[in-house]
Amino acid sequence: QLDRNIPENSTFKEPYLKWNTEIPSSDYQKLDFKKPFQTSKEITLNASQNVDPNPIPENSIRGIRYKKGEVWDNSYYPLTRKNLEKDFKLLQESGFNTIQFAGGNIYDYNILQMATAYGLQAIYEFKINTSLDFLRNTDEIQELKEQILETTDDYKDNHSILAYTFPYDLEKHFNKPLLFKEETAYLNLITSLCEKIRIQDPSKTLILDLPLNAETIGNLKKFDSLNLPFDSYGLIVKENKFLQPVLDFARRNNIKVFISDVRASTLFENKDKLNKQNIVLHNFQDERENAHLTLDGLVDFSGRKTYDFKKITALWTNNNQHLKDHSIRILKPAIPLRPGHYINYKSLLLKNNEWVLPENIKIDSYKINWYLIKNDQFGNSLSLKKIGSGEAVNVKIPEDYKSYEILLSANKKGTDYVFSTRSRLYLKAEN
Repeated sequence: QLDRNIPENSTFKEPYLKWNTEIPSSDYQKLDFKKPFQTSKEITLNASQNVDPNPIPENSIRGIRYKKGEVWDNSYYPLTRKNLEKDFKLLQESGFNTIQFAGGNIYDYNILQMATAYGLQAIYEFKINTSLDFLRNTDEIQELKEQILETTDDYKDNHSILAYTFPYDLEKHFNKPLLFKEETAYLNLITSLCEKIRIQDPSKTLILDLPLNAETIGNLKKFDSLNLPFDSYGLIVKENKFLQPVLDFARRNNIKVFISDVRASTLFENKDKLNKQNIVLHNFQDERENAHLTLDGLVDFSGRKTYDFKKITALWTNNNQHLKDHSIRILKPAIPLRPGHYINYKSLLLKNNEWVLPENIKIDSYKINWYLIKNDQFGNSLSLKKIGSGEAVNVKIPEDYKSYEILLSANKKGTDYVFSTRSRLYLKAEN
């Protein structure tokens, strides 16, 4: 890579990109864009055709994705037995019965042991690098196959594992028409593995996790017609508008699907329809690693339960206690920001359907904290630090202030959960 401009795991065969108008590789000359694209090999199914399906039973999963420890050498959360016991005890008491986690690291044994101890079933996710070139039978592909089959053989007598799941997200790494070939090769690989796993351990459900989008119904049609050896399809929900049409299509065609990744807010908005579905919520706790942060957990980065967690617990334990809605906002000054200058930000609390300053209510009844979040150029959160507490905070404006956000969290005394909001440092100009 002369100027280091070839992406990692790229299938491009030249040593570097040539910055001129010539066609860089003879591979491109072979493509006839006037003809419809044909995959190199049809997906066929052999040994699995007569195997009885083993789908996840209906109304059996109230789950959460447990992502702590996925990057074990770079995480703020050490997965000690004490921490696992604390987390799984909380899940058990809050109405959860399932965790989904990415296996293949040093915490597998402890996670599965603690899951068993607290009556939680596990969906074991194979963390496959789907940017690999599956068209080539490389040493890396062979090693992947061996690792997966060794894992399933080791766990064939582990009854806490309900299912194994495989990702299907190659569109993140490949463009059409190469994407079609890679997907075909990948599905052939996974199909072959599933046939072997079925012989090893017929008790485990086999799942393919699909991103929910405009192509999901077409993919389900194709997979169903090919009789692929998956017992259920997991739906990763990012855009809610596709969810109900896909659920309706699957029901009409007797294709077993379940919701394998969804935000709690989507469940609350559609609880009459979704609460009877098998469902796995998006994330147990905010992820916090060096140069990586998410604020999407039901437990926050400090280990505090969020208001969403409290609502889920009420829903899944049939606890009819009234939960008072809490809302909080950040009041930003309507002035230009100057790096190095201090700006005062204030908190607003919702009371009797009106936004009020905490100074106008009993501020002593709330514990309020402020944090500054650093984002990258794409808006992904990298890190955060505490910058103050109380009803207001003075913030020294950073040089690149558009890359920062401010996070406000509040906890009412006598409650065991927090509610929070985040915002950019500046007021967005209106057109």
